[in-house]
Amino acid sequence: MSSNQPILIAGGGPVGLVAAYALGQQGIPVIVFDDNDELQLDPRAATTHPASFRNGWVLLAGDSCHVNNSIGGMGLNGGIQDAMNLTGKLTRVIKGEARDSVLDLYDLQRRTFATDFVQEQTIQNKKRLEARDSAQRKNNLDELRATAADPARARQFLLKSSMITDMRRVAEMRLD
Repeated sequence: MSSNQPILIAGGGPVGLVAAYALGQQGIPVIVFDDNDELQLDPRAATTHPASFRNGWVLLAGDSCHVNNSIGGMGLNGGIQDAMNLTGKLTRVIKGEARDSVLDLYDLQRRTFATDFVQEQTIQNKKRLEARDSAQRKNNLDELRATAADPARARQFLLKSSMITDMRRVAEMRLD
């Protein structure tokens, strides 16, 4: 791929704009198109993922590759992480610093992240919020209070809930 060929980004939402900005900062020309001017209000009850985030030079990021329940902001956070992971690798390919097979690593890292962590965390958040039994709700709050009172547990909770723990885990992944 030539570095003077523009990258086409379909979707001008937060993830598309983060990707366009990151590529533009590296001097890579970008074209963003989005023909949907309406706000999409879609209360999602499920989590879905395609089999792959890459098919040749077609690469998916954000909602195009992981649609999650909106509880907890996991979709947007994960989508921005997709954009940063992908643009870093894509920049290296375009500049001739890496082979395009590094894009398969993007697929492995981000798909694993979406299916192993985001889905799990979204389901836990939803269960916590939907708890109807007062004893269960009290247990949930007591557990959160105990976590907040213990600096080591609080730190681990924050690293996990902010996706940092799992981002670090997938960053260590390599292709065989």
